[in-house]
Amino acid sequence: MDFPSTPYSILSEVTAPNGAALTFHSIMAIEVDKAGGPVMLINSYRDPTSKAIHWQDRYPIPTGAIFDPADPMLAAANALVAEGAPFAGGTVLTPSQTELQVAAAVTSMLIKAARDRAQNAGQYVDGIGLFDSGPDSQRLIAGAAMAAFVQGEDFSVDWRLADNSITTLNAAQMIAVGMAIVARVDACQRRKNDLDAMVMAASTLADLAVIPVDEGWPAVSEPVTAEDAEA
Repeated sequence: MDFPSTPYSILSEVTAPNGAALTFHSIMAIEVDKAGGPVMLINSYRDPTSKAIHWQDRYPIPTGAIFDPADPMLAAANALVAEGAPFAGGTVLTPSQTELQVAAAVTSMLIKAARDRAQNAGQYVDGIGLFDSGPDSQRLIAGAAMAAFVQGEDFSVDWRLADNSITTLNAAQMIAVGMAIVARVDACQRRKNDLDAMVMAASTLADLAVIPVDEGWPAVSEPVTAEDAEA
C-alpha cells in the first residue's frame, strides 16, 4: 500500500463540509489559532491510497495534550479520536506500525463500514413491507415492540414504512417486526465478527487483500420473515 507520508494519521469515516466522504486523515502539524489555543492541521483524503487532498482543516485540541513529554503529537491525535471529538471512535496510526498493521486497521475500518451499511439497509418483513433499520428506527421499533408485548390485543399503531406508506400494525405484527430487526442486527454483527477474525489471522498483505469485506451481509429480505418471527 502506498500511503501519504505523515508522522501520524487517523482512520475515521467523516463527511467534510464540502460533502466529501473521507476516511484517511494525515496529521500535519500543531499550530496556534488566533485565540492562542492549540489546533491540529489535518489533510483529509477519501481513502488511504488517495493522492488528492479532499479537505484541509484545523481542529482544536486540549492544551494539556501538547505538553505530553513523551509524544505530544500522539497525545494530540488521541485527543481527536476521543468521545465527542471530531474523529471520535477513529484509529490513530503511528510511524512505528508496519505496513501490515496499517493495512489491517484499514481493512477493519472497511468491515465496520460495511456492517453499518448492512444494518441500515432496511428489513423487509413478509406480509407487511420494508422497514427502515437505521439506529433511530431500531430504537423506535424496539420501544414499540415492547409496548405491543405489554398491551397485547389492545395494541395498535400506524407505522410509516421505508417507502413512506403507512400501515397499521397489531401487537403480533409489531413484535414480529421487532424480532426481524433484532435478527438483522445480530446477523450483521456475526458477519463482522467472522471478517474481524480473518483480519486477526492475516499474516500477509495478500491475506488481507482477499478478505471479502463486501460479501456475506444479509439482504433486506433476510434473515427472517414475519412467519419465522412469530413461530
